[in-house]
This record gives sequence, structure tokens and C-alpha cells, in this order.
Amino acid sequence: MNAYSGFIAPSKSPLVWKKIKQQVPYYCTYPASNKTIFPLSWGFDNEVFYSSIYQSAVPAELQVKGDNGERLLPSGLDLASVFGNQFAENLLSADLQKYPSLKKVIENLKSNFKNNSNNSDFNNTLYNQWLNAIAVQWSDTVSSINGNADNNIWQTKRLQTGLATWATLRHATLLVNERVSAECGEGGFEDILMRAPRGFVEPDPYTFGSIAALFENATSYVSKATANKNDITEKSSLYDGIMLRLKDAASEARLFQAMAEKEKKGLQLTKEEHEKILYIARVAEHLFLVFNSLANKDYALSHPDPMPKIVDVAGDPSVSNYLMAAVGNSMEWNYIVPFYGRHQIVKGSVYSYYEFESNQLLNDSEWREKVGQASFLPWIKPYISKQTVTQRPQTNY
Repeated sequence: MNAYSGFIAPSKSPLVWKKIKQQVPYYCTYPASNKTIFPLSWGFDNEVFYSSIYQSAVPAELQVKGDNGERLLPSGLDLASVFGNQFAENLLSADLQKYPSLKKVIENLKSNFKNNSNNSDFNNTLYNQWLNAIAVQWSDTVSSINGNADNNIWQTKRLQTGLATWATLRHATLLVNERVSAECGEGGFEDILMRAPRGFVEPDPYTFGSIAALFENATSYVSKATANKNDITEKSSLYDGIMLRLKDAASEARLFQAMAEKEKKGLQLTKEEHEKILYIARVAEHLFLVFNSLANKDYALSHPDPMPKIVDVAGDPSVSNYLMAAVGNSMEWNYIVPFYGRHQIVKGSVYSYYEFESNQLLNDSEWREKVGQASFLPWIKPYISKQTVTQRPQTNY
């Protein structure tokens, strides 16, 4: 159990094992009293979802219910709101009116996160560090380079990206994650130079910095002691390879952090930095395939699974449907950015996020068959173009 404890959040339940010491996380407001043999992860997202639905065991003023009944399932918007995303909280306005106590619950969770996000519960586990990185990405400190002109679609894109990233995290930790359920009981002018279009980096240095920190912290969980054991002679070289790739990934993220800082200051990127953007997909794909190969017993490169994946995050069939959070196919993102006194459209690939109730659990294969007919969430749908790309642009650049 200690081998994977650094990768998941602590459990909210005490353990029966006397030799394994594990403290219930500080952010857990309602710890479980029954001892458990296998500790399930209780990340801060679980704490949010548990608190934002009806629980009979909590104080009456924090029971999430309204005139028409109890709130039985949470929403990914709950998590984003607690992490300080005002756009998400605005989207929650209907639920906040329907369940009056939900506002107080959200505010309490915000205080909980602020008070505990720097504690060991977060800093010592990669799971909660990932949540911290998502919180940075969701913060309102990063605005569109175009100001208020495209603020709504900018915020929609960033919210959707964060939710899809969170769904990916839940998917990766499905077997060890606890599912919550309700309880019913400028300077002058310059010449316009018609240069070849260049790439652009999301002007969010804080998120790039958090991603880099994730990779840097991951190196502490690669045990040198294991690499020195004599049972497998290749372990030492495997250890060195993993460490090298983790450091390479962190270094790449730091480079993009520096580029984002320059863009926020209105500074031009260098030729070398534009080349980094040009080849980022190649670099990211290579690193992904290398890390993915570690799950292969022969450490061989394998074909990764398609992007769409689905995970159940809340619900209990005895009182409600399941809440399914899913990642769909990648989407094309078109964005207008400043370019040498004029503007250009830059294109990129972004996550798609889906969330819906289901009376049965779905696996990844079943979801991939349905994803083409799935409906976008109401707050995403207005920004989905009905046009399709008929051919790839032809260019010499």
C-alpha cells in the first residue's frame, strides 16, 4: 500500500493495519469511523462532491435540499466554483436558487481549500497536486489576450479543459477512488510585416508552472532503492530512463511557462521558441508513448487507447442515477491573437467534456460508441461551430 500512497489522496477511513500509519486528510470534514482493509482515495474533489449533495448526517443548515427535494447528484461545476472559477459559479446559479444552502456549502468549501491546499495532504500526493494545478488553471487571474471581446468563449474553453483534465485523473484512479453518494436518512507605430503565421502559447504561465512542478515532484516517487535491487538487472537503467523523461517533461513545461510570461508582457517570441511551439505535438506524443510503455511488462511502445474515456464519480442506484464524467474527441480551437500590428487566427486542439446522469455504468468502449451522438453541455453548446473542415490548408510554411 505504501508503494502507491504517494500517487493517490489519503483515505477518510482508519485502517485495520497497525503497521501502516495513515492520517485522515485535514480537509475531510466528516471522517469515517469504520476501519477498512483497503484504503480508498479521498481527494479534495470527493470532499466537494460529498458536501454539495444531500447528506442526512450533516448539520441541518448544510443539508443541500430545496422545496422540491434533495440534491442527489453533484456537478463538475461545483469543483470549479470551489476552486475560485467565477464563470462556473455563475453557471451554477439555477442550482444555487433551487437549493439555498448550497451557497453556504460552496463558501465553506472555498475556505477549506484555502486553509488546507498547502498542507501535506496536498503537497505529499500527486493526486491532490494535480487538483491544485487544475485550480491554478481555473483561476480568474488569466484573461484573454483580447480583453472582454471574447471573454465568454475564453472562459468556456478553459473551464471545459479543466473538467476534462479532472475526468482523466478520475479515470486513471477509478479502482482506488471512493465514489460519493447522497444519504437520504504600447510606443509608436511600426511597419506591418507580412510574415508567415507563427504559433502562440496559452498566456497562462501559472498553469505551465504547476504542470512542471507535477513532473518535478513525481521524481521523488521513483525509488532509487528499488532500482538497486538485484532481481532484475535492467532496473537501474529503467530508473535512469524514467528520471530523465520526467526531468525532460518538466523542462519543456518550464520553457512554455517562460513563453507565456513573455506573451503576457507583449514581448515577441524568438525563432527558437516558435520552433518549440511547432514541434510541441511531436514532443508531447513521444513523452506520452514513453510513459505509457511503462505499463507494458516488456516496456515496449504500444498503441495508446483513444482519447474518449468515461468514469462514474457519484451516485448510488438505491437513491439516484450515476453521475458520469467523460472526455470526448479532441476539438479544434480557433483563436484571434495579435500579430505584428495585425491579427491572425491560430488553431489548436482542446479537450471536450461531457457530464450526464445514467441509470447504468458505462465503460470506455461503450462510451466511444455513443460519443458521436452525445450532446454538449448547455454552457458549451453555443460555441460549437456547425461547420466542418473539408480539407487541410495548403501552405509552404
